[in-house]
Amino acid sequence: MNPKITQNSKDTREDIRNHIKAIDLSIGFSNIKSFNNGGDEIVCKHDKDRFTMNKETSAKLGNKYNIKLTEVRNPRIRITGIKDSFTEEELKKMIINQNEHIPKESEMKIITIKKELPTYYATMQNLSRQ
Repeated sequence: MNPKITQNSKDTREDIRNHIKAIDLSIGFSNIKSFNNGGDEIVCKHDKDRFTMNKETSAKLGNKYNIKLTEVRNPRIRITGIKDSFTEEELKKMIINQNEHIPKESEMKIITIKKELPTYYATMQNLSRQ
């Protein structure tokens, strides 16, 4: 959210604290990032919280701020030091089996597999949402 008039980020954060009560909305957010232009970004833990927070800030602060819902990028991991060449399906299966916190039904996509002598590396993107 960016202010429609020039102000510093401290004032924007104060408006958020005074007008938006995350506890009353049962919203979990992990951080508020400040920007040089006086804007702030509210980082929510879940997609449903993002939509609720966007609706609430638009209703209460929409007259003073330009509010937009940012796109969330899927997390990527880079795997280095792979000794052998594996297929995309083999890599996905190994990553999911070696990491208990990744659900078995997770959708993953291999973005790159490259050989850098003497090993390979792969970049994967998790397409599943929580």
